Amino acid sequence: MALHDRDYMRETTSDPERRRFNAFQILFGINVAVFVMQFVFETGWLRHPLTDELLMPLGGVSAHELGRGNVWTLFTYMFVHGSVGHFVLNMMMLWFAGRGVQQFFGSLHFTLIYLGAGILGASAEMVVNGWAHGDTITPLIGASASVFGLLRHAARTGCGVRSI
Repeated sequence: MALHDRDYMRETTSDPERRRFNAFQILFGINVAVFVMQFVFETGWLRHPLTDELLMPLGGVSAHELGRGNVWTLFTYMFVHGSVGHFVLNMMMLWFAGRGVQQFFGSLHFTLIYLGAGILGASAEMVVNGWAHGDTITPLIGASASVFGLLRHAARTGCGVRSI
């Protein structure tokens, strides 16, 4: 790699075009925005009809939802989380694996890996859950499949991994 190709050797510029958000920042921001809407403003929840208690976040994917024609849930489930701990763990994995994959592969491939791993993970979970338990109604939520796909790519390519 030539010296001028290294990030720390490039001249800084105040060009507004260089201040655009990359795919990692956008996906991380969407996850945070949905979390804030869910847990701070308590929107996007299925509520108990009698007690008005929060039961389950909306946007989860299941074979039942897909059968009803709600194909967008294949994407929305990746941004909906069931608890604060679930969100924090997924965002930690996204932060540590996602930044390296973004730098190594670029925005387009990062996005394709994130979405592709999420769709493949949801599909596998729905098939296994339907076959093993006969359950096609329970929704799947969270970014776990997506971030594990990123983690796999990070480990496989060595991006983000430093040795002493």
